Amino acid sequence: MSPEQTAPAVGLEEPLAPKRARFEEFWRLFRRNRMALAGMVVFAFFFFSAVIGLALTSGSRPLFDPSQVRLPEKLLPPLSAPHIEVLKPEERPPLGVYLFGTDDLGRDVFAAHAAGRVGCP
Repeated sequence: MSPEQTAPAVGLEEPLAPKRARFEEFWRLFRRNRMALAGMVVFAFFFFSAVIGLALTSGSRPLFDPSQVRLPEKLLPPLSAPHIEVLKPEERPPLGVYLFGTDDLGRDVFAAHAAGRVGCP
């Protein structure tokens, strides 16, 4: 073999490694896209509200019991105060008002929405 064939060609270099990692490049492009950021904020809001709703309405003694029936309190409008004289202390809403009102069985609509049981009897 001649020395010309074994010597590396001048001007041909090995490809360079990318200057940024893939995640860094993704994050840079993602931050510049305002609609993507707005979508991420909305998604995060709904995700965390679902997790908080699950925590507030599940367990052996939930803070908001979506299945508790209070017949004297049926069909109250949103932000209504409960009739304290007809309810037992454990039947009163934890916030002191029915945020979304009550349904036809007197169940707290806010508790049903927080539990994800909307439309379920």
